[in-house]
Amino acid sequence: MAPLAAIPVWVYASIAAAGAVYGGVKAKQSADFNAKIATQEANYAIQKGKADEEQHLDRLKKSMADGKVAVANSGVSLLSGSAQDVFDENLEEGLYDAVMIRYGAEASSRSLLAKASGLRSEGQAAMVSGLLKAAGSIASAGSSSTSGMGAAQKAGIGVGHA
Repeated sequence: MAPLAAIPVWVYASIAAAGAVYGGVKAKQSADFNAKIATQEANYAIQKGKADEEQHLDRLKKSMADGKVAVANSGVSLLSGSAQDVFDENLEEGLYDAVMIRYGAEASSRSLLAKASGLRSEGQAAMVSGLLKAAGSIASAGSSSTSGMGAAQKAGIGVGHA
């Protein structure tokens, strides 16, 4: 079995380079997966917001109709006056709540989409970092092998031979 010193530097550099590239690829895959999940959550937030808004508006319509029936049965006029003012105010508040439900869903979705974008950027940066580390490993191996060559030749030893 050859001693570790006899293994050429480029073998170590190749292993380090492969590890750096593999690490970068895996980090990018993980970030892309997490970005995909965040994008799906953003889409779900919009869908849920729409459903919640529709449900709120349906409850508002029912509540307004029930209130008008109750007021009409009591003999109070709905054409003008305080009863109509109360209904108008309730309708306005209910519509405002519906808009706020939609806005909350959109804000949540935008936040999740920004998170997804950040994750994709992190994945790309990890990939580039892995490639740069790999290039650095190979470059340092090249400089190590060439700098050691002169000393080995002076000593009369062939570089890379056992």
